[in-house]
Amino acid sequence: LHTRLAQLNVHVDVVSKPARGGGFQQARSERLNRYLREIPGSYWPAPHSNPDNPLAYAKLAELLIDRVGKIDCLVGPVGSGGSMCGTSRYLRVPFPGLHTIGIDSPKSVLFGQLSGKRQLS
Repeated sequence: LHTRLAQLNVHVDVVSKPARGGGFQQARSERLNRYLREIPGSYWPAPHSNPDNPLAYAKLAELLIDRVGKIDCLVGPVGSGGSMCGTSRYLRVPFPGLHTIGIDSPKSVLFGQLSGKRQLS
């Protein structure tokens, strides 16, 4: 992922140390808020609280139906919840028996694991 972002000329700022008493999620949030304060015109789409996040996945659901046809099970990431919630919401209209499986990385606090450094490749 880092290589793909670099090819797009994206600056990747890796948070390598947890915040005191708050773990890596808090450290990332603090870094994000610092950038928002310091960089004029900066924008953050706030995926965890933005109602448009899941709505944006209606088109993906349409494409999946068009290309795949009947879908029995959807497996996907659950970071902000937008992609899985949005895609499955639209897929459940034509496929009410759709099963969903959410995937997250180790040491993610989303499912009650202890916070820690995550190695993503």
